[in-house]
Amino acid sequence: MDRSLEKKLYKYLKEIEVRLEEISFAARKEFIAEIRSHLLEKWESSGEQNEENLLRVISEFGDPAEIAEDYLAKSGFKIRPSGSYPPTWLVVALTVFIWPVGIILAWLSPAWRLRDKIIATLIPVIIFVLLMVSTLATVMPYERSEHKMIMEEIKLEVRE
Repeated sequence: MDRSLEKKLYKYLKEIEVRLEEISFAARKEFIAEIRSHLLEKWESSGEQNEENLLRVISEFGDPAEIAEDYLAKSGFKIRPSGSYPPTWLVVALTVFIWPVGIILAWLSPAWRLRDKIIATLIPVIIFVLLMVSTLATVMPYERSEHKMIMEEIKLEVRE
């Protein structure tokens, strides 16, 4: 298959895949692979394998949004309205300024995948731990040197 034709097919399949983010990665990839093989089979049996025939096969197959919605409906997934949860920018802003509120909103939001929710939860914790370690690392040498000086003074006093 020509590279430009492959790009057109990839773009169409990606439009479907983006709308299927609510399902697992494996199920999504399997469904996209099935659609790809079905499209290629129809295209190869359509006569001449050119761009015009590929675009015709794709347009006959259907709208990517409708295909994704049908698959989600048949799979038992509920399609949520797009405005039913806080926007991503609000979750990120609240996570930065009011960490617990932002994290709660992120975990409640269906727009965020599990991996994203875990990352959003752990990043502030990791930053806090790194700040604590770096603070201790800068304070410890001073405490050690003071401790050594005190111990030397005690040794001197004991010798005298």
